[in-house]
Amino acid sequence: MSLFLGRKTKLFVLFGGKYFEIPVLDGYSFSQSTNTTEVTLNEATNAAGASKRGRKVFNSSLSPVEFSFQTYMRPFVNSGTDAVGTNGSVGTTAGRTHTVESILWGLFAGTATTYSADGTTITDGTNTIVSNGATTSDVTFAHSNKSTLGEAVFYFVVSDGDGTSSINYVIDKAVINEASIDFDIEGIATISWSGMGATLQEEDNAAGSEDIAAITRATANTVYDNRDDSNNFIQNKLTTISLVAVDDSSGNTGVNFQTPFPGKGSGVYDIVATGGSLNISNNLSFLTPEELGVLNTPIAHVTGTRTVSGNISCYLNEQSGGSADLFQDLSENYVADVNKFALVINLGGESGNRCVISLPTAHIVPPTHSVEDVISVDVAFEGLPDDIASTGEVTLSYDT
Repeated sequence: MSLFLGRKTKLFVLFGGKYFEIPVLDGYSFSQSTNTTEVTLNEATNAAGASKRGRKVFNSSLSPVEFSFQTYMRPFVNSGTDAVGTNGSVGTTAGRTHTVESILWGLFAGTATTYSADGTTITDGTNTIVSNGATTSDVTFAHSNKSTLGEAVFYFVVSDGDGTSSINYVIDKAVINEASIDFDIEGIATISWSGMGATLQEEDNAAGSEDIAAITRATANTVYDNRDDSNNFIQNKLTTISLVAVDDSSGNTGVNFQTPFPGKGSGVYDIVATGGSLNISNNLSFLTPEELGVLNTPIAHVTGTRTVSGNISCYLNEQSGGSADLFQDLSENYVADVNKFALVINLGGESGNRCVISLPTAHIVPPTHSVEDVISVDVAFEGLPDDIASTGEVTLSYDT
């Protein structure tokens, strides 16, 4: 009898005929529940003193599959020029900045349909969602105002202790609903992903069978470049924050800058983070029929309101443009109905492995205080577009 180990799990994302290997952390999950309908009897006593009080339960529908997993943020520069999936290659153009998780961003930030042969772009067929350039790998949400997003097939491959057998858990029509970036300064930058799918099926195979062989590194259609390297992680301790008030009326800076949030001058605030997070959600839902007499299954997903939010924690200090000034300026604002700031999180610092997260028109909420040994404040923010009908709440740019 084989026992299967959590540490032997691998995740593969089938997209465009290629299997993208995604290393995951402990704590992943996937499940699909069944919705039931209960029919009960409840009547008064008859002449014989009996009362019917039975019940029956029927399966009415399957809920969407729910899954979650966590990955590290890992930028790298590729060196190979093989076709995508040959020897693990990410594309035929060498010297481009990629990320291990780029296929996930492509699915999450738009209706991804195409991974280019040279590995430089993930597109919806027309518009670029992920651009793997000569110096940076950029993720844009500029084309995410869609009623549906990118779909793929997710394979959670669980192996036994000695690798002689494995089980594939296959999620069809998988879509990513949320991505949450955590930058605890004592750790490595991570992303918590969660999403839904239409069906969850099990494929029980011995190692070397046709299904398992299709998603191992031995084949010519699996992408795994830089998955085993240890030099492509992002250190949160090096993170810096740029927070500058936006002049909503004229865009002026310097001496002509007009704002209710002066900071230390020109709307600049000096915030040194002790931690924080950023959460992006598509607020997806799945559509499921409600026919009687059959077991209904989810058929398709639709998007909801896109939300971008997060928080930055820092110590309370009274330096010019520090956290105390930020609290005072925001609390005493009786003019602006939106506290508009340009927020840039240099996750991992300003050189080396890093990800620049830019929210050009963030709404900053007045900080809340946390009374501990050293008093700190928590600065919550909302990523907003410049126009309610547009996009542009957030962009991400990885660098090495």
